[in-house]
Amino acid sequence: MSLALETINDVASNYRRNSRVTLKPQDLAHWRPYMSLVRMAQTSLMSLSNVRERHVIVDSHKLSFWDIGSRDKEPLVLLHGFGANKENWAFLFPWLQTKYRILIPDVPGFGRSYFYSDADYSLPKQADRLNEWLDQIGVRHYHLVGNSMGGGIAALMAATHKHNDVSRVKSLTLMNAAGVAGENSSPFENKLLDGENVLIPNSLREVKQLFDSTTHEMSFSFKTMLTFFMTNEMRHRYLVNHHLFNQLIDSAGEVLLSLKDVDVPTLIMWGAHDKVLDPSCSQVFAAEIPHAKTAILDDVGHLPMLERPRRCASMLHRFFTQQ
Repeated sequence: MSLALETINDVASNYRRNSRVTLKPQDLAHWRPYMSLVRMAQTSLMSLSNVRERHVIVDSHKLSFWDIGSRDKEPLVLLHGFGANKENWAFLFPWLQTKYRILIPDVPGFGRSYFYSDADYSLPKQADRLNEWLDQIGVRHYHLVGNSMGGGIAALMAATHKHNDVSRVKSLTLMNAAGVAGENSSPFENKLLDGENVLIPNSLREVKQLFDSTTHEMSFSFKTMLTFFMTNEMRHRYLVNHHLFNQLIDSAGEVLLSLKDVDVPTLIMWGAHDKVLDPSCSQVFAAEIPHAKTAILDDVGHLPMLERPRRCASMLHRFFTQQ
């Protein structure tokens, strides 16, 4: 573990040292979210699909989330990755909404949840906020799935969200999760060492590179559509996302340290063609959580829930029902 933790810290320090972006407090203090055409269309479609959008106040943040399905079903919580929002799960949840009560938040700082320039957005703090969110809405036991950054937060929640030393998390799924360093480095991780971050685009060309990096076999037409409609929102979030990423990467080692306390049924799911977090990271998670099961998806990149939503939903349901 010590070598892996050292690697995580080295990546963080090199990235911060070599980053070409200078952040000024005044650039962030008055920032507000931007509603892209895609987001507005998705919001309208969700309302027609009986998806309830709700809000609560957590740690002074207005936290936006979807509440889907019957409240007498088992709760399932889905956490998105860095730079994303709850809409990342829009293709997956329809396959599960008759079986579970599905709760999908915009992690504080992202999507329609509030951002404050002076707030703490480290991974442990985000886990604390989401624990409090679930407490507020009365969810005591739940299945938990996290992708990328959301996977790192989910691991921390499984390790810390306990009552009488028993985790409130019924099962944990780490989907291409952040928080460990694998034996091999991904193209994304190699660029981080030079201060370059493909997850934070600032132009149409860079948004296209983002989707090329995060997906493996997504159709050209769909990728082109996403690029066209998401560019303005991505550019609007450019400085804020740099600020959030700095706090994420500085706290990433906390995920690795928490894994010894994960004692719930765990599924490690990884795309074999992930160019953001190398698939060898799955082996580190498996070593730190010995009881975990691992599933490698042959034709998938960093976003299984977008690239193969039906297959992911089937795998998740099968895993949940085995517990």
